Amino acid sequence: MLAWIDSLSALGLDGYDLNEIGLKNGRIVVDDQRNGQRSVFDNITLSLTRPRAGEVVFKIGSEQHERPWLLLASVKTTAGSRRAVSIEARKISLRDVLLALRLGDGQLAADVPFSATVRAEIGADGTPETVNGRMVVGPGMIGDIAQGNGRIAINRAEIGMEWDASRRLLAAPFQIISGANRFTLMAQAVAPREAGGPWMLSLSGGSIVLAPVDRAVGEPLVLNRIAIRGRLDPNRRRLDLDHGDIGGKGAAVAVSGSLDFSGDEPRLAMGLAAQQMSVAAFKQMWPLPVIPGVRAWIVERLHSGSIERVEIATNAPLSALQSSGPPIPDDGLSVEIVASRATIQPVEGLPPITDADLVARINGRSARVALGRGTVELTSGRRLTVSNGLFEVPDAQIDKPAARVRLRVDGPVPAAAELLAAERLR
Repeated sequence: MLAWIDSLSALGLDGYDLNEIGLKNGRIVVDDQRNGQRSVFDNITLSLTRPRAGEVVFKIGSEQHERPWLLLASVKTTAGSRRAVSIEARKISLRDVLLALRLGDGQLAADVPFSATVRAEIGADGTPETVNGRMVVGPGMIGDIAQGNGRIAINRAEIGMEWDASRRLLAAPFQIISGANRFTLMAQAVAPREAGGPWMLSLSGGSIVLAPVDRAVGEPLVLNRIAIRGRLDPNRRRLDLDHGDIGGKGAAVAVSGSLDFSGDEPRLAMGLAAQQMSVAAFKQMWPLPVIPGVRAWIVERLHSGSIERVEIATNAPLSALQSSGPPIPDDGLSVEIVASRATIQPVEGLPPITDADLVARINGRSARVALGRGTVELTSGRRLTVSNGLFEVPDAQIDKPAARVRLRVDGPVPAAAELLAAERLR
C-alpha cells in the first residue's frame, strides 16, 4: 500500500502531478445476497489528496442528518524512511463496517456507533515502532437479529491501545458499561518473533460487576479474579483458549476451548465447568447470547437454591449455536446443571415447587429437567409432595419454548382438590 501511495504522482496529466481525486454527494446501494437486505448510503463524500510531497490524506464521510459520520486517514514520510500514520473515525456504524468487510453471515445486529483516534509510526521494514490510540463505542445494541432476548445493550465502551516495540506487546485496557453491568479489564497481545507464528493473548486484571437478574432482589456479583490465556494462529486460522479462570466471592468458572475458522464456516469447541454457587449468581453469570431460549426459561422458572455443578460443552459450527442457524446435532451441545434445595415453577399459573433437587440436561436443541423430590405449598397453607418429575423442552432455542410436564403428587385429598381447582389445570 505504501509503495502504491508513492506511485500516485505517476497518474499526473500533461506533466502535472495528480494531487486530488474524489467524489461529492455520492450514493452507494448495497444488496446483500446472503440475507436479502438492502442498504443505502446517501450524501457520500470521498477524497484522496496529496497536500505535500510524501503525504497522502484519505477522507470519506456522509453529512446525512440522521447520523453523520467521517473517516480520516493520513500517511506521511518522516526521518529515516519511517511513516507516520494517523486515523480518526467519528460516529462510524459498526453494522456498516461489518457489511463492508463481509464479516459474518449478516444475521448479527450491530447498531452501535464508534469513534476512534490512532497514531502510529511504521519503520522502513514495515514493522510498527509506536502505536497509541483510543476508541469510544456506543450507545447501541449488539446481538442476533432473530433473538430479541439475546441482544446486549451497550451504554458506553472505552478502549485504549498502546504498542511496546521492545516487548512486542500490544496492551488494550478497556471498560464496557451495559446497563448496570460493568467490565473493566486489560487485554494484551504479544506478537511472534518469527513471521507466521502465533500471537499470545491474555485477559486479566480489573473486575466484572454483574447486576442481579431481578433488580428488586439480590446484590451485584463482583468477579475480581480473571485470568485468561490463549493463542491466535493466523496461518492455521485458529484461536485457542488454553486457560480461563473467572471468579469472585461465591462464584467461579473454568473454561477452555478453540475456534477454528479454517474451513467454510467457523467451528467452536468449548468446555466450561463450575460448581458450588447460588442460583442467583448462576443466572447473573449466564451471558445473554448463550442459548438464549434455555437461559430465559431458567431465569423465569428457577427462583432460588444452590447450584452443585454445571458442565457445558460445545463442538459444532458457530452458525448452529445461533437461534437462526441450522439444528444443533445432539453431540454439538451438552449442558448439565445439578441443583439442590431449589425453588422452581415449571408451569406458569401453578404454585412453585420448593426444596427441590433437580438435574437439567440439554443435548442439542432439547432440554430435560428431572426432579427428584420437592414440596408444593398452596395458598391455604396445605402442602403436597411431588416426586419423579420430568419437564421436557423439545426445542430450547426458540423464544419462550413450550415444555411437557410429568410428575407424581402425594398428599391429603383436600390439598389435591385445591391444586386441581387451579385455573391452569382446570
